[in-house]
Amino acid sequence: MAITKDKILAVVVFAAIAVAIVMVLDAAAVPALGVFMSLIVSLFGLMLIWFAEPLGEVACFSRGVPRPSPAPLIAVFGWIFMIGYPVLMAIATKSV
Repeated sequence: MAITKDKILAVVVFAAIAVAIVMVLDAAAVPALGVFMSLIVSLFGLMLIWFAEPLGEVACFSRGVPRPSPAPLIAVFGWIFMIGYPVLMAIATKSV
């Protein structure tokens, strides 16, 4: 597993999101469990981005033929989990 620019970017984005989650969601009077779950879901997305290749090789067997998942597709879902869920939480808890 090589460390690429995408993986470094993912760590930097995760750090920025973690700071934003703690500041924005905590200020919006979200219970600590909501902040914790946002961090866990973002961390899950980071894991999908970092380990896309090994997770893609864990093949789904259909009629005895291994069909690995494409690693870029796993990484896309990682970005969705890492960015989408905290943004959704911020929008859902926004008090106007």
